[in-house]
Amino acid sequence: MISLSAKSFSQELNQSQLDSLYTKFLQLRAPELLPQNDQSAELALEDRKCGFGIVNSIKSNINLFSPEQQNNLKSFFSRPVLQTSVVSPSGFFRIHYDPTGNNIPSFASGLSVEQNVAEVAKALDSTYKFEVDFLDFLSPPSDNGAGGDNKYDVYIQNQGGGVYGYTEWENKIGQVNWTSFMVIDNDYIGYYSTGLDGMKVTVAHEFHHGIQVGNYAVENGSSPYRQSDLFLYELTSTSMEEFVYDDVNDY
Repeated sequence: MISLSAKSFSQELNQSQLDSLYTKFLQLRAPELLPQNDQSAELALEDRKCGFGIVNSIKSNINLFSPEQQNNLKSFFSRPVLQTSVVSPSGFFRIHYDPTGNNIPSFASGLSVEQNVAEVAKALDSTYKFEVDFLDFLSPPSDNGAGGDNKYDVYIQNQGGGVYGYTEWENKIGQVNWTSFMVIDNDYIGYYSTGLDGMKVTVAHEFHHGIQVGNYAVENGSSPYRQSDLFLYELTSTSMEEFVYDDVNDY
């Protein structure tokens, strides 16, 4: 779901491809670090739809960037630190959020912060029920206490660059198993699918990335997937938006 070509995600990236990847990442995550002309460049919907490929391609190739670029990039590869959290009714997810400030969850203006978070919990549990209980995919593995416990962590954080969300892999814990966490936007204002609709399709999409890297990774790989596999990862995760939330037509 990103507009970089398959070639630019090959295992050997040239300098031009690295620079393009670096610019797109900062446009999504920290446009203030870019020159003024790059800050104002409009990203296509495909670039903003899912940050999975860009974020994890940066991680896979981090040593190829210049020392200055590495310093800028590494500061973003850590879990968000938010003020509080709740557990979804199913008990599988821990949802982290800020009740005040720039990250405040506000998908539906008529709901309180707690009610907005409850809607995220409901969407996550519905997604789990469909993708794991009904479709029979294996659920993402425990993260060994990261985020406060062994539940799957979801962070609600304002995405300044307009990305819907992303799933970031962390640690390899088995031959084909990697831990991960999910980050989603706090309101989806200005997106193609706004508010609760934007949140729902993002949750369905990103949780499937957690399933992919959690149990179906490349065997003995140094990252969960080959860059040439990204198309299939995005195709199947995008299909989950339609399967889980058929009434939301983001495309």
